[in-house]
Amino acid sequence: MEKMAKWLTYYIAQKTCLDKEEKEVYCYGFQVGLEVILNTVISIFLSIYIGMLWQCILFFMFFIPLRSYAGGIHARRYLNCLLASCLSLTVILVMVKYITIPWKLSTMISCVCWGILWFLSPVEGENRTLNIEEKVCYRKKVRWYISILIVLEVSFILYQGNKIVMLITLASVEACFSQILELLRKNNLHKKI
Repeated sequence: MEKMAKWLTYYIAQKTCLDKEEKEVYCYGFQVGLEVILNTVISIFLSIYIGMLWQCILFFMFFIPLRSYAGGIHARRYLNCLLASCLSLTVILVMVKYITIPWKLSTMISCVCWGILWFLSPVEGENRTLNIEEKVCYRKKVRWYISILIVLEVSFILYQGNKIVMLITLASVEACFSQILELLRKNNLHKKI
């Protein structure tokens, strides 16, 4: 991805007048954009193969905003991130397809995860530190989004949408698990120092 991003940046730089700092910004933007596109395309193909495209889309709607502001672990290499993302998505979709978790258990699990996310968010990654204003803003966004998930989960319980309740729960579990993994990694780093 990095090579392709550099090539695209070089191409743009030939057509326009970019200074060194702008080239770095373009290169980073291209790299992130290409990674997101590849991850999205692979996820869509996986979900189509499993026969769960709309569930995949719903899962992303529940998970991505929550994970974006709650923070958590980030892989050091893109390939590791891609593999972990695809594996976790596949496991979640297969669980939703073949397992039925009773809504009461789903709701209890969601509540535990939401409590953890409510109090821990945002968890900074090793490559991203937040200033005080960003922390306050992200915490508010996570709490607002958790409130939306609570309303959605209750609504789908009332309308017998157990599989959607499971998707909300599993999105919350994955976001919570990501935070805990990052906190454990930070704790191990501090012990080594």
